[in-house]
Amino acid sequence: MEHQNGKSKMNDIIKTTLENMKTIVESNTIIGDPIETTGGVVVIPVSKVSLGFASGGLDYASKKEEVKPSAANFGGGGGTGMSVSPVAFLVIRQDGSVELLNIANQYGDTAVNRIASIGDIFERSPDVIERLKNVFTGKKKEEKEEKTADETKSSENA
Repeated sequence: MEHQNGKSKMNDIIKTTLENMKTIVESNTIIGDPIETTGGVVVIPVSKVSLGFASGGLDYASKKEEVKPSAANFGGGGGTGMSVSPVAFLVIRQDGSVELLNIANQYGDTAVNRIASIGDIFERSPDVIERLKNVFTGKKKEEKEEKTADETKSSENA
């Protein structure tokens, strides 16, 4: 049924739900706010956002009496579901080098692959955590400098 301005109440429910979704999801939800470490390294989180939306409604009149369209009974509702999953960290060092630390699921989305991905998360967690710690402490840069110095000494001795 329609109300005064020719639009149904269901349109109002859908419009309100979608407008409220816009307030929840913005570009900063996917590409997070940059985090600057004390060492001058900037870390930017990257996430995957999944949204679901549903709405429904019913206009109905009483069985016993005739009801004018403007006074008809109406039942309706809408809902939204949202999931935010981290997939990577973008690391920008002071020297301008950029690295993407990927923590995303390498597998598909089947039940068997979910089990495999859980195992993969446990296997990769120490590596990802260690890489993030190194970013914040600047350890990777120091290791590269030491490795270069060792390689130089090796080539001089040969």
